[in-house]
Amino acid sequence: MSKEGETVVFFVMKAAITRLGGTLAAAEKLGVSVSTVRSWTSIAFRNRPRAGRLRKLAELSGISLESFLDYYKKVEQYKKLRKD
Repeated sequence: MSKEGETVVFFVMKAAITRLGGTLAAAEKLGVSVSTVRSWTSIAFRNRPRAGRLRKLAELSGISLESFLDYYKKVEQYKKLRKD
């Protein structure tokens, strides 16, 4: 996938983290480690926050939960494409 495509896929999570004040601030507000927050946007990992943290992230950032669910749907599609 091109960098342009990856930008679209990761926009929601990166926007949410930016709205919370960056990686460190997001980690503190969500009660997780900085490395955990980084893994949510990492090209290598693309981990998904647990449901409660995802809801809290949506609430704190002002981005709808549906946007996050769409984001992870795209991530799963991308993972499947990479395996093929």
